Amino acid sequence: MQDLGAQMKESRLASRTGPEGSWQPYIDEHGDRCVEVDALPPNEIRQRVEGAIESHIDQSEWERLQRTERLELETFRKTIKRFAT
Repeated sequence: MQDLGAQMKESRLASRTGPEGSWQPYIDEHGDRCVEVDALPPNEIRQRVEGAIESHIDQSEWERLQRTERLELETFRKTIKRFAT
């Protein structure tokens, strides 16, 4: 995943580095690089967040858990169907 600086350059996002108004508390706590996320289209924000999260997930384990969940759901539905008849 790219660092903030590379993402800002790639997306041509304007940075807020000055101590203007509401930015100062953020800058004091997190440093002098920040951008307005809502300057990006919603789908791009969603893709970036999804990519950042997925980069921390073991994909083979994720797929194994999804298979397990499908089997559990199938078993649950069969059991409910037996009680409903």
